[in-house]
Order: sequence, then structure tokens, then C-alpha cells
Amino acid sequence: MPQTISGPDLGNVLVATDFSEDADLAVWRSALLPLSRGASLELLHVLPNETNTAVRARMDMLARQRLERLRSQASAMLADSGSRGRDVVVGLEHGKAFSEIARWAHAHDELIVVGRHGDRAFADVFVGTTAERLIRKADVSVLVVSSAAVRPYGTPLVAVDFSDSSRLAIELALKISDPELREIDVLHVLTPSVRHFDEASPLFDEDRRQQIEHEQRVATELVEFLAPFGNHVKWNLIVRNGDPRKRIIETAKHRGSDLLALGTHGRTGLAHAFLGSVAETILKNARTDVLVAKLPHYD
Repeated sequence: MPQTISGPDLGNVLVATDFSEDADLAVWRSALLPLSRGASLELLHVLPNETNTAVRARMDMLARQRLERLRSQASAMLADSGSRGRDVVVGLEHGKAFSEIARWAHAHDELIVVGRHGDRAFADVFVGTTAERLIRKADVSVLVVSSAAVRPYGTPLVAVDFSDSSRLAIELALKISDPELREIDVLHVLTPSVRHFDEASPLFDEDRRQQIEHEQRVATELVEFLAPFGNHVKWNLIVRNGDPRKRIIETAKHRGSDLLALGTHGRTGLAHAFLGSVAETILKNARTDVLVAKLPHYD
């Protein structure tokens, strides 16, 4: 059975690495995550299948050497960040990167961490249809890292639609952010319900009034939605109208967010915000790391 969220601490984290610079960013970010005691940081490299025995042996040897160097570096960074004693383990698999990452994480981990780009042999994990497969079908949430990590996450933005995956996005955002986090931005995007009358129209004021009342009702629902998470952080509630793709990215930029988190399923407009072209839009255009909260699949 895949691991599920249970309790306030972050469990095992899997970093998929192709030894590129972007993959290194994912490793360094992972070393700053507040791992719980007993949790492991796992470094996984996937090699393509090779039928030539000598070539395969050579590729394996070189990959294991690089993994060991990376393990040593990651262990030192964990110690520096206050997570001394957490295990760093390495894994080497053969096959299709997506399949092996998903299979490994299904058995071991609470979170997958990947770089935004990578080498050509590995890049299909992060863009296009393979990324959609990873997000839609893997049992584990995914953190896509795009920038160098200098400190724990301190200004997260979570886009919610009142779904279970939104709850998971909030839980994970809290887990992977600075333990001393004092506030968190929470965004809900409304599908525009107001007709676009000219301001001179006699119906404009009434239409605008209805829109404001709707936004106020949603803000009240957000307060109720967030109540189970307690009051140890300040919730900055943001309600916007429009296209989720644009509003999520705009809000993250305006708020100076260092992490953008959202779920993959839901019941309202944001239910489609991480499907198809919208997913690619956010991953390609957001100027921050993106956390994709994935509800587990059960067999």
C-alpha cells in the first residue's frame, strides 16, 4: 500500500536524479526539508535498459560512483541543516524513468522531488505527456524544483478548491516549509459569474454586488475549510476571479511566493487546473517551486 499523510512530520523523500544541474537543485532543496526522525532521503537514478553486458556494467559502475558522491554531499547538507542522523540511501534502477520512479516511490515515500529540467535522456519526466502520467498516476505527491535553495520555504502559496487534494496540499505545504513558519497564503480562484456589463449599465451595480457577496461567502467557507489545521499560522485568504492558470501564477509572483502548492483533483474550477495544458502552463511559467499534492491510489 502507498504511504499516506499521517501526522505533522515529513516522511521519506525520494529525489530522482540524472546528475544534471537541475537535478542537483532538487537534491539541495531536499536536504533543507524538515525530515522527521527515522525518515530517509533517497537518491534514485534510472538507467535505460542495456542488452550489452559490458556496457551495462560500465554504466552501472559510473552511476553508482556518482550516487555515492551525491550521497556524501547530501549527508553533509542534512547535518548542516539540522537533520543530522537522517539516512541518505541510494538506488539504481533500469528501465523507463517514469515507471521506475513511480514504482520506487509507491513502496517507500511520501514525496518525490525532481528538477524542472534535466538531460535529454531524462527530460521527458518533467515536460509533456510523461509529466502528466507521473502526476496523474503515481501514488505520491511531487515537488518540482526550479531555483537554488538557500533557506527553508518561508512564503508558500496554496491554491485550493475545497477538495481532499487541496487539504493534502495544505498539509504538505506545512510539512515541507520552515517549522518556524508564521503565515501562509491560501488562494481560491472563482470561475467568473458576473456578466461583463458596461459600468454605465443600470445592471452593473447589482451584478457587482452579487459578485462581492459571492466572494465573501467563499472567504467564509475558506475559514471553515482551514479550521482543522489550527491557528498556529496566520492564513492570508485570497479570492480571485478568472482563469486559474493566470491567477495562480500572477498571485504567486505578486506575493513573492517561494513555493506554489495545489492538488490534482477537485470538484470546482480548479479541478481542471492541473490537467492537460494547464499543468504545463504552471510548470513552465511559474517562477517558483511547484508542489503537486497527489492523493494515493489504492489497489
